[in-house]
Amino acid sequence: MPLTEADMRVLLPHDVLLLDVLDEVGPAPFRDVYVRVKVLLSETAVRERLWVLMGLDRLVAGRDEQLVDQDAKTGAWGFPEDVDESARGYVPGDRALALQRAEDELVRRALDRGCDRELVASVFGVTRRNTFHKQYRATAYAFPLDEFDRGGRPAGSDDEVSEGEDGVPVWNDGAVPDGDLGRVETWGGEPDEMYGDVSELLNGDGSM
Repeated sequence: MPLTEADMRVLLPHDVLLLDVLDEVGPAPFRDVYVRVKVLLSETAVRERLWVLMGLDRLVAGRDEQLVDQDAKTGAWGFPEDVDESARGYVPGDRALALQRAEDELVRRALDRGCDRELVASVFGVTRRNTFHKQYRATAYAFPLDEFDRGGRPAGSDDEVSEGEDGVPVWNDGAVPDGDLGRVETWGGEPDEMYGDVSELLNGDGSM
């Protein structure tokens, strides 16, 4: 499906460049994509724009086809027809990675309800900038939250997860650096306390 005027109201010129790169080298690890645009974009920016491209069909009315995808097993980025197992709607076998996806989806839902971004950032214990990071990622991966453990965060899974240079998860001790901002995304408060606040965000009276 070619790009439409509606698509271009969401996309940036660099997104078209990323599509050209994927057409040339995809499916490819993140590093292979990034090195071709690193003069123009930071690693964080490339990741975020890939997530926007992957989730474009959820951002643009009338777009029925996914534009970009990521392989759930290899982390390679490419066009949907070139990916063996889509990361869209995929529940990772590793609970820590699944947990990150679940939190991203909670952030997305809260923002879609019209909740104040600063409030959402406070509830989840992340920076305002990181709420965009999570929102883009959630839109791309469409994590099936209802299929995830409803009991909250699994015991002993306090580690945050980021994608490595090749798109495969990289584990950190409780935090993930937020690219060029030099800030750290952490879990925030205690699970019971945080999820109580999240419940208010998602199920409240909508006054925020």
